[in-house]
Amino acid sequence: MLMSGSIGGKDELLGIWTVSVFTGALRHLREGAFGAKASPDGLQIAYLDPVKDEIWLMGSNGDDPRRLLIAEKGSSFVRPCGRLEFSPDGRHLTYIKYVHDRYPQKVSFESLDLKDGKTTNVFSAPLLWDFCWRPDGRIIYSQWEAFPHQDNQNFWEIKTDPRTGRATDSPRRLSNWAGLELLSPFNLSATGKRLAFVKSRFGSDVYVSELKKNENGLLLPRRVTLDERWDRHASWSGDSKAIYFSSNRKGTFDIYTQGKDELTAKEAVTGPEDEEKPQLSPDGSWLLYLSYPYPRMPVGTPPRPCRLMRMPVDGGPTQIVFNLGQPDRPWITQDTPDFRCPTQSVAPCVLSETGPENDQIVFSAFDAATTRKQEIAKLWRKPGYQFSWDLSPEGSRLAYCRMESDSFKINVLKLTGGPTREILVRGWTQCQFLTWSMDGKGWFAGSYSNKGGSMLYVGTNGEAHFLQKSDQWYDGARPSPDGRYLTYTERKIDSNAWMVDDLP
Repeated sequence: MLMSGSIGGKDELLGIWTVSVFTGALRHLREGAFGAKASPDGLQIAYLDPVKDEIWLMGSNGDDPRRLLIAEKGSSFVRPCGRLEFSPDGRHLTYIKYVHDRYPQKVSFESLDLKDGKTTNVFSAPLLWDFCWRPDGRIIYSQWEAFPHQDNQNFWEIKTDPRTGRATDSPRRLSNWAGLELLSPFNLSATGKRLAFVKSRFGSDVYVSELKKNENGLLLPRRVTLDERWDRHASWSGDSKAIYFSSNRKGTFDIYTQGKDELTAKEAVTGPEDEEKPQLSPDGSWLLYLSYPYPRMPVGTPPRPCRLMRMPVDGGPTQIVFNLGQPDRPWITQDTPDFRCPTQSVAPCVLSETGPENDQIVFSAFDAATTRKQEIAKLWRKPGYQFSWDLSPEGSRLAYCRMESDSFKINVLKLTGGPTREILVRGWTQCQFLTWSMDGKGWFAGSYSNKGGSMLYVGTNGEAHFLQKSDQWYDGARPSPDGRYLTYTERKIDSNAWMVDDLP
């Protein structure tokens, strides 16, 4: 039996293995690879290189590896859902290709002829997600629904010519379910008559925990949002007694406030748009947040710009601070636009936006009261890969990390100038989020793997202290201004396996 992914503890190894169905013995075939798929005759294995974003082919024993395709600039085979499939006759290798530097984002099923090396576009649509082949050459795939049901998926089918890999007919809907968020992974029986799949619903909750001395442990974490929706982006009031957070409990995302020891929340900012990522201005007089038009990404039209907003912390009319560029593609990553404000000084806040070529993040310092901003730094980003950053409490340093499958590196940039310092977090990979501790001597951080998420405290020497584990992952964390508490967001997934019999 063939399997791929990560195994091990905190020193996880990403790779491909075979496992004996009789003895359970593992045999390692390839390091630094995932998405392995065996050819119908069992003689070849196709796989993905997540670091270089490439498609490779090797023999069934890991022999004779050769690169088949390299992702072009602005495109990816890996993010957000890398998938490979051989055609039933084994002649074609089909894959998902994402083109991130255009809108609507182009998502395609493409087919590579393994004999002549020619590629063919099978079918393209901006909302494609996953797929598999039927024995007669038809492709079953899952696709996101259009607004207003954009959080749901359903199954579709398209006929192809086995000789060329091209689609020969229009797509046909197979299911019309409502209230679902994800149908993946899925696969077919050998006859193509039974479809097995995992149906999942997603959400997130906000927690508050007291910090142990030296910030290397959590005491009695408590869930403060008790609904079954998306609650996220928590931050603190200036006196450390309450939190602000975003929630879609009424449909669109609004901003709520809740005492850290209370059970119910009060509305702080509501409206027809998505209001998210609340934070206080450095002087504590303004509640700042991002406002995204709803629906955020209507199909077939360019995304509308979002805005940075402010509201008096004691209540009052909302005002526009800046009209920002187009929001990033939410199904890839939500790293920009974003902003941070210092908590221990009245230094300027910092705003991040994606550059014109989508391969840079541009940082600007701004004053919430005067609405003036000035560019202060540019950093490279790889489209489709998560980029996390935070501003130090006194506002003089930026720390950032990229979500890399083979390492965990924190980079510290002084806003006054000088070289960037790189800190290797030993024994961990895939930086999920990064937040300065209140004393400025370390960071709270998240590390992600296919076994779940880990929350860490990382010192400036790169030594990581494990805090706790999640079955899914952590979206972010924020220490209270007095340094005594930590609020954080944990993702949750409710998943069950299903099967459909007697497909037409």
